[in-house]
Amino acid sequence: MKQLTILAALVIAMSCSKDKLDFDMAKDIRFQPEIEAPLINATLSLEDLEARDSNIVVDPDNALRIKYTKDSLFYISASEFVKIPEQNPVSVSLQKSAPQLDTDIQLGTLGGVELGQATFSAGFYVINLETTSPAVSAVDVEVTLKNAIQNGNPISKTVTLSTGETFAKDSIDLSNIEFDFTGGQQKVNYIGMSMEVLNPSAMAPSSSIEVTTQFKRLGLEEATGFFGQRSINIPGSSLDLDISGLDDLVNGLYLTEPKLTLNTSSTLGANLSMNLDLDGINSKGDVVSLDAGNKPIAAADDPITPKQNSITFDKSNSNIADFLANIPAEVLYSGEVELNPSGMANNFITKNSGVKVGVDVDVPLRLRADNMQLDKILDDIDFFSENPEEVEALTLIFYTDNGFPFDMFVDVQFLEINTGDSIQGFQLPLLKAAPVDGSGRVTSNAPVERLEVTFTAEMLDRIQHANKLRFVGKISTANSGSQVATLYTDYELGIRIAARVKLNVKLNDE
Repeated sequence: MKQLTILAALVIAMSCSKDKLDFDMAKDIRFQPEIEAPLINATLSLEDLEARDSNIVVDPDNALRIKYTKDSLFYISASEFVKIPEQNPVSVSLQKSAPQLDTDIQLGTLGGVELGQATFSAGFYVINLETTSPAVSAVDVEVTLKNAIQNGNPISKTVTLSTGETFAKDSIDLSNIEFDFTGGQQKVNYIGMSMEVLNPSAMAPSSSIEVTTQFKRLGLEEATGFFGQRSINIPGSSLDLDISGLDDLVNGLYLTEPKLTLNTSSTLGANLSMNLDLDGINSKGDVVSLDAGNKPIAAADDPITPKQNSITFDKSNSNIADFLANIPAEVLYSGEVELNPSGMANNFITKNSGVKVGVDVDVPLRLRADNMQLDKILDDIDFFSENPEEVEALTLIFYTDNGFPFDMFVDVQFLEINTGDSIQGFQLPLLKAAPVDGSGRVTSNAPVERLEVTFTAEMLDRIQHANKLRFVGKISTANSGSQVATLYTDYELGIRIAARVKLNVKLNDE
């Protein structure tokens, strides 16, 4: 009688693993006028919940908690805070009559970055010499970066335009070259340059030399200055917060000690204000956003030691209770950080500087439930496979020995094959909550309950036209959901189901 096993198993299908069901008690039921047989004897422990889900952990006292840690939710590297683009070329003309020229330029930066001092880890200062007529003898041109220092001396390069040539090219490797972009004054991004023909007598009287210079592929080793006041996008992504033991539950769950912590670590010498958007999406597609607001990330004290801080969201400063009560399976995050939110400041950075933000969810399963809903649909169910007309009545008998601190009312509906409409069902106050003490711990099991559900022949006839079953459980802690309960691994629910079948068998004359 396959159909009897299906009907009975549906009631506890929401959480019992297959290895927890003892089908050895099911007996072959022979056609007799009325028979009764046990079907299922099952025990569910909250230890099973912990075993199935890595995000559920057990405290030393066997209390359960949700624990999720991700060290790096996102990381913003130094290149996002100080950007130096490819520089434009600069050209000057040297004459025999005016063989020397001093000039200065502004180093181009993005986002209002104002550099005071800097050392480059990479880059070149490219020098091109060009004349309209070939040199009659070698001409030497010295180019000096007046505020670029190496071993205490300005950086210079002599480029030679050889006899008979009209073009010469050379470059200065800027690796480990220190720049004072103030020029010794109250300046920023300043570069002073000097170009001089060392042997102007080698030049023809009317000739000139075009000197074109360009900074290329600059990479910072370290820098100080003011890095501007602007917003930088947080690299958006998602994290998997799936808690498989709870992901079918919706609405009515209230965690009494909800908490989410963002752990920040910065080696950037600049204050930041972080505006992080967190959208939690549960298994039903419901979205609840955590209103994180603007949170500060303090500047590092030095380039070596990370400045670490924790930003905690709890019931007193956020809607974290609603966020976690939604049982998010996935959390989408995005947002921005504002650089130097208070305005002008002395900043520093190295090529290894950056800001890392991690997340830590650590919530004891201390909660109350007020009509928390479990809604499941089972598809492609064959309720009657043979001789349904011989069953005059079917009664399912439920025995529950509840050690969980929850009441549960169940509504089971059989859904019609074509329309999906409910064509038959039953309701059952399946569980009564076990009593708890002041800490929310169960003190003893609830009294054993015995409940019956009877299906008449007419009801069984309607069930033949169903191929789906919808199971809706409404779960509450005691006192109409006002009682706070703490979940421990040693809570157990025992459930036994038996069936009483009344048959109407037409015997052969033989």
